[in-house]
Amino acid sequence: MASLPLQARRLLGRQTRRQQRPSFLESWVRALVTLCSALTVVLSSVSVCDGRWVFLRGQRLLGLWPACPAGPGPLCVPGAGSAGPPPALLGSLAVAVAILGLALLMAAQVCGEARARGRWALGCGLVLSASVPSAAGLLVFAAPVLEARARFTLTFWCQVTASSLFLLNGLSGLYVHRLTRPRPATR
Repeated sequence: MASLPLQARRLLGRQTRRQQRPSFLESWVRALVTLCSALTVVLSSVSVCDGRWVFLRGQRLLGLWPACPAGPGPLCVPGAGSAGPPPALLGSLAVAVAILGLALLMAAQVCGEARARGRWALGCGLVLSASVPSAAGLLVFAAPVLEARARFTLTFWCQVTASSLFLLNGLSGLYVHRLTRPRPATR
């Protein structure tokens, strides 16, 4: 005859079992999504802070922020995108939202509690939503500049890459969240 604690564990079975640990592949994919989101935030931050996105003829750089080129005369070049919301504001908003999402992704990775899945989903949603103001800032900036036949600089293409990576990281994180949803116990 089995002892009383052993019989109680058998009867209560599901309540006394520990939560299943995530598989190595799931942990690896979540770590990659978090790492890629962090690199995307850095890439977008550098691009928005530098802000010189267009190279005009005559060795002048035009960007998000009003800039004064180095030279003999203090000829200041105003920032582009004067029609509509300022692209620097949209880019900064995208970076701020992505940083908040990244913080939630990292908290979900570190904490193994029950609310970690909700943090992961919210963090991925914020990273995904950061792609909207980032892409809007790019469009507001690039629309008037395309008519001038100017050349875009590397920081502009960094922001294009960051905007698409915000979208891809958010979608892949939400997809992983959906795939790893706990299934209801069957009898």
